[in-house]
Amino acid sequence: MRGSLRVRAAEGESGRQPWEFGRFLRTVTFFNPLDKMLKDLVLLPTRLLFKSNVEEESPAPSAVKLVNAGREGPGPSGPAVLLLGADSDLGARLATTLLDHGRRVQILEPAAAPALASHSASGPGTVELVENGNGLQPGQLADVRFVVAVPGQGAERQLRAALSALSGGDVTLYDAAAGAQGEPTWGSLDDVVMGGASRSAWSWEDAGGEGGDRPAGVFSGEVTTANSGGFASVRTRNFEPALDLRGQTGVSLRLQGDGLRYKLVLRTDSNWDGIAYTSYLDTKPGVWETHTVPFSSFAPIFRAKTVPDAPALQLEHVNSVQLMLSKFEADGALNPAFKTGSFRLAVSSIAATGRTGGESPKLVLVQTDGQGQPGLDLAGIKEAVQGSDIRTLVMHTGRLEDLVQSQAALSVCSGHETGAGPIPIAFVVDAVEEALDVDLPKPWKEVTLLASEAGPQTTQASRNWQQLLASE
Repeated sequence: MRGSLRVRAAEGESGRQPWEFGRFLRTVTFFNPLDKMLKDLVLLPTRLLFKSNVEEESPAPSAVKLVNAGREGPGPSGPAVLLLGADSDLGARLATTLLDHGRRVQILEPAAAPALASHSASGPGTVELVENGNGLQPGQLADVRFVVAVPGQGAERQLRAALSALSGGDVTLYDAAAGAQGEPTWGSLDDVVMGGASRSAWSWEDAGGEGGDRPAGVFSGEVTTANSGGFASVRTRNFEPALDLRGQTGVSLRLQGDGLRYKLVLRTDSNWDGIAYTSYLDTKPGVWETHTVPFSSFAPIFRAKTVPDAPALQLEHVNSVQLMLSKFEADGALNPAFKTGSFRLAVSSIAATGRTGGESPKLVLVQTDGQGQPGLDLAGIKEAVQGSDIRTLVMHTGRLEDLVQSQAALSVCSGHETGAGPIPIAFVVDAVEEALDVDLPKPWKEVTLLASEAGPQTTQASRNWQQLLASE
């Protein structure tokens, strides 16, 4: 009789099953672009010879890039000022002033980057462009202690995205409620890659979740030790861009297991065979439960061996998430709850849990009232920051005139007064920078900058900001 006979090996047996080369090839091509596959094939003999993870590719770049990378000497470190509206006249002037005074400035507008990079190339400050094509992630703003927003193209949208990222909430990695089209791309990565015969799949079930009437993603299949195998897994394709989870505390999963012990794996490089930062999920059969896994519990594992000299989990570029059922743990240990046969793990959500404590950022809004252009939606912003620790100062400026010199003195009034006269940009810039380092005793405060005919006035005019902001 021609053809191959497929026989399932019983638990504990060392039986052989035919190797499914087609499934192996589909697995490899699912996770690897052609050019990367060719590179891995070149490196494969060296990896096998030395039993190590040969890396030529550096970790994925951070989502925050130094625009003026060619500057001489180190730039400032520590707290950053996120400036929204840097592409406006006022925003550009404010950015250059902050840079001249040695501030670390982060912007979201690529169009504004070249001019600011050129300006700061030899100065004390540093300008950084925060990539936000796919939305802002909390970790990207981990160093932000001040947010300054001025009216400009897209400033309102940027501000809302920044407030969401700074609010201290969870970062969704998977949400079954988003539907099959709204989830990451998951693929099977089973022991077929090493000649095994286990097989798994990821499916979205509209009634597979909690209560039997909610959706869930389901990791299921059959695992066997035939052909010296013993693991099945599903993994996301690499996130584009990589996730920045700095400031988060761990991973929370809402799931229903079958009494088996699974692995939760995070990867911080783009190689499909790189170091796997691994933790464990012990499940109860048929019970929906929440597992909260702190980042400190993830150990660096490569091919079932601990990598003692591996760097700590680099949260600034998490490339993929993986769920695995395996006979093998680390350094020769075996999974105490492992058994061959069918398995099922239903997942309704995966999220990086809320941010660690730290100083909350201060928000300074410049509202250019009466200029004939839309200002910031203060009511909407006030609603967005309610319930958070973000303290906000609103500066009403009246009409701005791009004057470096002015005969008008600048005064500050507590509250919002209408009808303010022309205010030179230089004065507004000075007022904003002075206000950055002043404590805000109340969560929301509005002041008005007023011009008066009091003769020449320097932009460094002394103001008792602390007393002003503490007043009613």
